[in-house]
Amino acid sequence: MSLSEVRAQKEKVYKAPEYELEWSKPTLHPDRIVLNLGADPKKYASVTWRTSSEITTSFAEIAVADAAPKFWRTAKTLTAKTETFDGTEIMNAGFVSNYHSVSFND
Repeated sequence: MSLSEVRAQKEKVYKAPEYELEWSKPTLHPDRIVLNLGADPKKYASVTWRTSSEITTSFAEIAVADAAPKFWRTAKTLTAKTETFDGTEIMNAGFVSNYHSVSFND
């Protein structure tokens, strides 16, 4: 087998993807929602999410799901801890966003 037969395929050249400038910008609607379970998931869980900086107060609710269609009536509502991330000086970020988190115990 000759060297030219080994290189029968064309080499691929990596081309960086091009995205719309606003594709990762936070909005009024929560995104990047992450649920973290504790050592005992029946007793501890936390959730985090991101919004635009316009959302300064945020809430999370938890309820025991049962057969009743309105289980939300017994939901527990907690105010989230909100932290602002200023990415205006970070290359390719350029926006301010708020990160919210809540821990559920018991």
